[in-house]
Amino acid sequence: MLNTVKLFIPLSLLLVVGACATLNKDECQHANWRTIGYEDACKGYRSDHIGAHRSACAQYAVTPDMASYQSGYQEGLGVYCKPYNGYQLGLNGGVYTGVCSAALEPGFLSAYNTGKGIFSAQTELNNAKNHYKYTQDQINTLNKSLKDDENQLIVAANTAEKRLAIINDMKNLSAELERLSDQTRDIEASIDDLSHHLNHLKERSPYK
Repeated sequence: MLNTVKLFIPLSLLLVVGACATLNKDECQHANWRTIGYEDACKGYRSDHIGAHRSACAQYAVTPDMASYQSGYQEGLGVYCKPYNGYQLGLNGGVYTGVCSAALEPGFLSAYNTGKGIFSAQTELNNAKNHYKYTQDQINTLNKSLKDDENQLIVAANTAEKRLAIINDMKNLSAELERLSDQTRDIEASIDDLSHHLNHLKERSPYK
């Protein structure tokens, strides 16, 4: 029997599928297809991932042992389809590909949805914080422009027309600053609500 101690799958393996050949020449020629099937399942790949191995090994005249691959793959699913792995997959924004059996899928999906809910809440909070920072940057830029206008307004060489244009610009800047200040307060309130919601989801999660 293959070693089934590995209950926690590296997240990089759960979330990333390489775009290059899955196996090189040496790996194809010395492949243990049962082990490869087991590892593919532990990474959450669908069983048809063997097609990528078949393509990679075809140039070396090596054909995968489908029976051995499927035997290892089914054993690997027993490791992958545990609730904690589902939770971690959802928590990191991974996509479930429907590989778990009818017996294991309910527990896996329940945990996955818990993790996904936290991921979504964290993403929404991060977006709100980024929006807040962007708005603050805009306010800082407008305050600098307003200060520049104030300095220009006292330049003795300015014509009356120039002074009027500066005053109008200052009015527009002040109005935009007021709008952004109101927006900032709304964003701050949103951040507070989102933070409480995220903390609530984390506290309810059985996967600490």
